[in-house]
Amino acid sequence: MKFGGWTCLIGGGITLLTHAIASGGGSYVVAWGAMLFGAARFIRGAVALSRLGPDPGVVGGEPSVAPAAPAQVLAPPPIDAPAPRPQWVLWGVVGVAVLLLAWLGLLIGSGKIQW
Repeated sequence: MKFGGWTCLIGGGITLLTHAIASGGGSYVVAWGAMLFGAARFIRGAVALSRLGPDPGVVGGEPSVAPAAPAQVLAPPPIDAPAPRPQWVLWGVVGVAVLLLAWLGLLIGSGKIQW
């Protein structure tokens, strides 16, 4: 997931940098392959992460430290209980999509891309 996010951001950065350099006229690079590949990897990782559910070794956001007592066998959760999905993953995907669409809208509105 991190690799996909960084790839998408680097592709967007290359595009913005070359666009800024060519603002006086000329051509620039749209790294759509890196952005599309990175976004796809990020979304795939986010979906896989949301299917995992909570980590049983983490309590209250901090890793739990087991006391020096004998190990206890934990009962598995009931089968009918759905795993909670982290909401930040959904909002992260929505945020990336909104930013990409806003950037595309700005390019179309400025006449840089013909629609």
